[in-house]
Amino acid sequence: LDMFSDKVGSSSPIYSMAGVSTSGCLVTVEVTCTWFTLTTRGRGASKVIAEQEAALAMIMRAKEMMKQTQPRQDTPQVSTDVDKTGTATPPPSSTDDEPVHYLVYPGQGHPLGQ
Repeated sequence: LDMFSDKVGSSSPIYSMAGVSTSGCLVTVEVTCTWFTLTTRGRGASKVIAEQEAALAMIMRAKEMMKQTQPRQDTPQVSTDVDKTGTATPPPSSTDDEPVHYLVYPGQGHPLGQ
């Protein structure tokens, strides 16, 4: 989340301790993650694990928000041109524009491969 916020030019998320609970030898740390106006929580056996859980929850929340705000893209229409005879001609394929070139390394038995 920190790397993502840096790449998009926003402020880093702020993590704060929400609580620590113990049950015998088991320690559970709870952390809140605040980024812009969003807040998520994470729990783990350590502060680092709790922060990772909170960051993952924030990423999932941001992803869901992006899905909701993006306009729905319908399947693009493929247009065909009709020539003077009334025959439909499909659009040119971009795969036929350039030939595919493969790089082949010489193997054993080849003078350059030894």
